[in-house]
Amino acid sequence: MEVLPFPLYPKLQKLVFPIKWKQPADSLGKLPDEWQCLAVFRRNELVNDFVNFQFGRIQFDLRYLDIALLYFFSFLSNYTENRKTFSNNMKHWLELYIVVAVYTTLGWCQSCSLPSTFSKHMQCIKNTVSANYGTLEAEIREHKRRAIKTCFAQTIAEGNQENRCVLALSDLESKAWDRNGPLRDCSICRTFANGAIKAMLSTSAEEQKCVRSEVSKALTIEAEYCLRTKNSSFGGIPEFPDFEEGSYAFKDEIINSVSDYILTYSRLAFCNERKPGRAEATRKCLKNPFDGYLAKHCDALKNCESQIPEACRAQTLQLKKATCVCVEHTRSELKKRLSSIAHAIRDAADSNDRGAASIGGGSKVDQCVGNIKSLVRTPTNDWIEVIDKALEKCLKKKPAGQNLGLDSLINVGCRKVIADTTGTAHIQLKAGFDFINNLMDAMVDRAGRFCGGVQCG
Repeated sequence: MEVLPFPLYPKLQKLVFPIKWKQPADSLGKLPDEWQCLAVFRRNELVNDFVNFQFGRIQFDLRYLDIALLYFFSFLSNYTENRKTFSNNMKHWLELYIVVAVYTTLGWCQSCSLPSTFSKHMQCIKNTVSANYGTLEAEIREHKRRAIKTCFAQTIAEGNQENRCVLALSDLESKAWDRNGPLRDCSICRTFANGAIKAMLSTSAEEQKCVRSEVSKALTIEAEYCLRTKNSSFGGIPEFPDFEEGSYAFKDEIINSVSDYILTYSRLAFCNERKPGRAEATRKCLKNPFDGYLAKHCDALKNCESQIPEACRAQTLQLKKATCVCVEHTRSELKKRLSSIAHAIRDAADSNDRGAASIGGGSKVDQCVGNIKSLVRTPTNDWIEVIDKALEKCLKKKPAGQNLGLDSLINVGCRKVIADTTGTAHIQLKAGFDFINNLMDAMVDRAGRFCGGVQCG
């Protein structure tokens, strides 16, 4: 912000109406805080170009309106000492008061505090989601399944004919963590996955909110770091509100949606390994599979956008867009890092002498664990630590005899790979971490619903 210097007083002659200014520039004194917005220019916010505004017989250049109002309020604040002047110029001050009313009505005197406006916009979306959670959740379930039917082939023959990946709707009837799901070759992975689902079902609303809050803080930090790489003077964004606060009453529906998501992207990954062209076409289709896709979500976003003050709308939406780009970047980077864990496990297997003696002393196990942890450590967060600390802090009741932490899973996985004599353990662990990858991606996808997407235009 730039405070306009008082020597600009002579430029008030640009104002075309008959006011005889009685207050000299050096007698203004300090203005109350609530009037300071009248004394500043905000770059790229209010009026930057030459604009003429006419009200009755009052016409002036808006670039100097801030100065005019500055003098006006300063005069009124001292009117008790200037009663005679005030009386003599009452007619003209009333004219200027009309200008003030118009100025305020049109929003030109609204202080556009971007963090505050952005926070209110996010809160509007959160309130809308909470008030309509069941309806929006039903739309996710219905539209995602319709998208699968649209973008995937339902049979192998259809897939070959139309060059699409294959996922039949009947495949979604089993949960992603069931015996015949993506974890079918990894019993220990199914144990961990089922434990996580049971923990989710058995935790209270307060515990779930606590976990979401911890993860949301980490996501906010990641987004801010990303935004500062684009603009070093960026001041920061408020913490994201809890978009999933209304979720507790719909736990079963959410688990069904998460299972569908994991099965969808597990199948897409399987397809990508064999037919990358098909996978890319399917992935592109899933972004906007049909007209009206997630229309209720889009309407909720547009409704909240319409409530942003006009003076702040462009900047707020620009910040939102930049934030969404950064959230998506964080999401894709985390997904990429988790995917690379499979290679780290394979490296541990390839460098192993295939002997149980390797377990002792912690050398190879520690190296394996360290390599994996380094892959999910960003400049701002250690994501294994973020998840494990959230679970440790928030969950009061944990499944008996089971540690749900990722750190524990990594330790068990590395020990199993190093002690393996069959050469198949790393394949099982890859399935396990692919599952975790898709599970976390499903959660981030839900948290990013405030971004909308190409379907919202």
